[in-house]
Amino acid sequence: MRVAQHGWKLVLDDQGIVVFAEPELVRILHYADGAWVGAHIDRFVDVPDGWRAFSKGIDGHTIVHFVECTGKIQNRVCFIEPRGDDGRVIWVRDASLITHHRIMQRFVDHLIHDGNWAVFLIDARFRIVEVSDVACRLFGFERERIIGIDVDTAFGALPEEHRLIHRNILWGVGVVGQACSWTGAIGRHELIMDAHMLRDEEGQTIGAYVIFKDVTNMRSVSDYVQRNDRFAMIGQIAAGTAHEIRNPLTAIKGFMQLLHQSMVAQGYNREKQYAEFVLTEIERINKLVNEFLYLSKAKKTTIERIDVAHVLLDILPLINNQAVLHGVRVSYQAAINKPEVFADREQLKQVFMNLCRNGIESMTSQGGVLSVIERVEREQQRVLIAIADTGTGIPPFLIDKIFDPFFTTKEDGTGLGLAVCQRIVHDMGGHIRVSSKGYGTMFVVSMPYAH
Repeated sequence: MRVAQHGWKLVLDDQGIVVFAEPELVRILHYADGAWVGAHIDRFVDVPDGWRAFSKGIDGHTIVHFVECTGKIQNRVCFIEPRGDDGRVIWVRDASLITHHRIMQRFVDHLIHDGNWAVFLIDARFRIVEVSDVACRLFGFERERIIGIDVDTAFGALPEEHRLIHRNILWGVGVVGQACSWTGAIGRHELIMDAHMLRDEEGQTIGAYVIFKDVTNMRSVSDYVQRNDRFAMIGQIAAGTAHEIRNPLTAIKGFMQLLHQSMVAQGYNREKQYAEFVLTEIERINKLVNEFLYLSKAKKTTIERIDVAHVLLDILPLINNQAVLHGVRVSYQAAINKPEVFADREQLKQVFMNLCRNGIESMTSQGGVLSVIERVEREQQRVLIAIADTGTGIPPFLIDKIFDPFFTTKEDGTGLGLAVCQRIVHDMGGHIRVSSKGYGTMFVVSMPYAH
């Protein structure tokens, strides 16, 4: 059944006699063709005062029940909307359609202003006509500034291959469930994208919609579960072998130190260098065993309310000293009115020291700037600590692996430092995210408020 945009037309004379009725309305009420013309409107509607309810002049819509030819009241509740000064030309609209429209409108409003989706509505000229609050927050846009501008202009700072929304969606190239990533001001986000063009009743393209769902937390949970499985496996191995390795290692180290002293005393310079090399490698093994032991069992933690700034100020002198040796400048930006977090002070120091040290070591060849920035995310009720360097960055194909145990890009690295940091932060209810655009790397430690 086709329903006109404004409903079904009825024309009445001054006495309430039907002089014209839309055939479709007559048919859905099971009357014969022509049964309405010449009959009074009271015969077809259930209104206590009959035609007098209409003759008084109606402002807006009047709800009535139409009567089927069988005498039953039609389930369909309709609106009668007067058209014309005398109220004789009226339109009957199906209330279910109006309710449907209201539901759809409320859904769109919720999608744009209250939902958890990043939504873009685009017209046929590839201009943004509507954008959701989540999209503005995720992509760093100001709604008033991007409404009406071209999508390419909105994402103009990015090269073509890194833009998420492409003009070909207006040519019918839709996207369903496509995984993509976006690196914003506060870190990297994992997204699922749906996009499709929109057509009007005649089949003409009038625009398109693009919807992004932020699945970063879901991805983080999945990665965390997988890493915990690997930690459990490492723990089983470490618990059974670490102490057995450490005992003979201590003896080897002790005798090698004695041998080194003897070589120094007798002037065996070349042999002394060999001994020093062996001692260095022994120390490296010892460090690896210690990290094994940390992963193999839960470390005793002392959770308390702390100000992150106090932790950072404690370690900044050490970080500055190491930075000076490598020609790196340290920049620290504190946040004002920052809430406290629940954490273990010493373990949090270990995390920040490790991340800062990694950043400094990535800039040893050319120097650079290590930025330590505090932020407060009020909506998510989290304190963020961003540690960014200006080093060579991490290739995109490696960035998902850096928290995996034993994965390292350093020649002398154990591959357990970032894994330990991840374990510490997760155990305190936070998470770490990393982003790299090829010319620098930023780690963001996120900790929940201490309520």
